[in-house]
Amino acid sequence: MLQSIQETEILFLVPLYKLIRNTGNYNMDLTKIKQDRFNFLNKLYIESNGSQNAVFSMHEMGRELGFDSGKTSDVVNYLRDEGLINSHGLGGTIKISHEGIKEVEQAHNAPEKPTEHFAPINHIHINSTGNGNVINTGNSNNFTLSNSIEKRKVEDKAEEIIYTLRNDLSLAKAEKEAAIVVFSQLIEESRSGTPVTSTVERALAIGANVSSVGSLVISLFQLIFTKN
Repeated sequence: MLQSIQETEILFLVPLYKLIRNTGNYNMDLTKIKQDRFNFLNKLYIESNGSQNAVFSMHEMGRELGFDSGKTSDVVNYLRDEGLINSHGLGGTIKISHEGIKEVEQAHNAPEKPTEHFAPINHIHINSTGNGNVINTGNSNNFTLSNSIEKRKVEDKAEEIIYTLRNDLSLAKAEKEAAIVVFSQLIEESRSGTPVTSTVERALAIGANVSSVGSLVISLFQLIFTKN
């Protein structure tokens, strides 16, 4: 969560965070995954009028949000495992739980603050103006992939991030595993040549959402890119 990162780090990380594409192109984009989960829970809250007794079809709810069956199942499984929704009988019927109601109401009552499971409602919108190996932050700052990347330092920093993620008890298992995949991929790309810009962008998205690795991701970015 951005609030727990030092102010000087926020000033550096926020413009970089704006680089990340807000599309479904990245299966491991944690921001998009979290948005889908919240949108589903929020819709369930609205449709039920905040009642734990109203029953809905998870499949119909997912279709109305534009989810395919796989995404719907992933979202429902996460929300159920976190105690935010409850299953009701057979056929994929569900109800919002007391904890789910509290979480949605908390999000709307304080839209500038994160909840236990979700980022602030009015969080920064993600976009990308990257072109090839050059990244523009939108603040007249351009960053280019360094021609002299110290691969060992990049790998060590990425390994440190993975270690920190593994020991972050605040992260759900699926989010943790997805984040680790991104940094593992970055290590492999570094070993074989130069990290791909899109992989670095995904890493930045994680750094902007997971406070425990925010500072480490900034350090990693500085090892890979140079400011023009």
